Amino acid sequence: VVATYTVVCQVGGADAITAPDLSLDTIPIGYFGGVNCKQRSQQNIEMLAKMRVIVIEKWEGPCWYECFKNLTMNPPIPCEPSCGAEYYQLKTITQAKAVNPKLSAVFYLNTLYDFPFLELHEKALQAKADMLDVKGKPVAFKNDNGMPNINVFDFSQQVGRDLWTGFVKNLTETGVVDGLFDDKSQILATWNETGKFWQICEYGTGKDTWNISCGVITNETAMGYNRGKPMVLEALYEMFGPTGVVFFHTMDMVHMKDASPLELARSIQKALNTSRYVYVQTHDLMDGDCTSVQSLCSQKQLAMFLLAVEQGAILGCDGWDEQFSKPLGDPLGPAEKTGNMLKRHFKSGTYVTWDLSNNQSKIVWANSKSDYNPNQL
Repeated sequence: VVATYTVVCQVGGADAITAPDLSLDTIPIGYFGGVNCKQRSQQNIEMLAKMRVIVIEKWEGPCWYECFKNLTMNPPIPCEPSCGAEYYQLKTITQAKAVNPKLSAVFYLNTLYDFPFLELHEKALQAKADMLDVKGKPVAFKNDNGMPNINVFDFSQQVGRDLWTGFVKNLTETGVVDGLFDDKSQILATWNETGKFWQICEYGTGKDTWNISCGVITNETAMGYNRGKPMVLEALYEMFGPTGVVFFHTMDMVHMKDASPLELARSIQKALNTSRYVYVQTHDLMDGDCTSVQSLCSQKQLAMFLLAVEQGAILGCDGWDEQFSKPLGDPLGPAEKTGNMLKRHFKSGTYVTWDLSNNQSKIVWANSKSDYNPNQL
């Protein structure tokens, strides 16, 4: 599918993968999300190009929103695979990389849901590459964003594995896609001990009924899927190589919500023990403004990240702030705790403090003062 898109003209492959810039010369900032419009503004594209890494989600373009509206009508209206959400994702990536070729760009592709607004879905229907339940009907889920009647890729079949991995191979050959958010990669078929049957489930928010979130499948399908999915994921990791940004393998995600600075620091360290990159997420950008360029991170979130940052960590702010260009440098050590006060210094002279008694924080940038003396703090 992707190879047919005219917005891509480069020759890629694993050798062309651009790894994220992990230096701490400035704050490493990233973007994760998608916007409901056919075309982002040029200012928005230039904002994306300033990031270390961007993840362009399935929400990019109008397809998700049109499909959700159609499927939730009474009676529901079928979605159109010809909408081609893949095109909008790839178009945005291509435009941002044209501004900054050093940008690391990640494409979203689910390993479980065969979304009906993808051109890939039409290919799966034609190849009969979606999973069937014990009655021979397509397994259909409501996903965790509330979209109903979504089919499931059948990795128990060679045709299903080849279709999915072939799509990803085409992405690597575009020369602009440097990694994949392989969503739901941890889900396998499980044995239901109560009912004595095999099932595949996605529980979403936990508010869905059992028959919506699970499908009963045959023993043959379950065993084949549990063998086939690891094969697909291993092929994915090989295609992007050791520096590619592949979620749940070379990259973890840490959510800042409700964390303290010390808890965030521990979470980042734990993730970096086994991963090359860790993305610190502050929120989910599902329906952003096509013209927006401003950072969504608060000053407190920025301070917390600086108290915890290590090389390999990237902060998701989904916009830009002039502070992100200010000098930082490697930390001179971990955050130091004296009483209720946390302090951390960086090579540039920038420092940050956090009062644990009232959660008040302060960032003092190296180029914003002339009398900096860390011994006086």
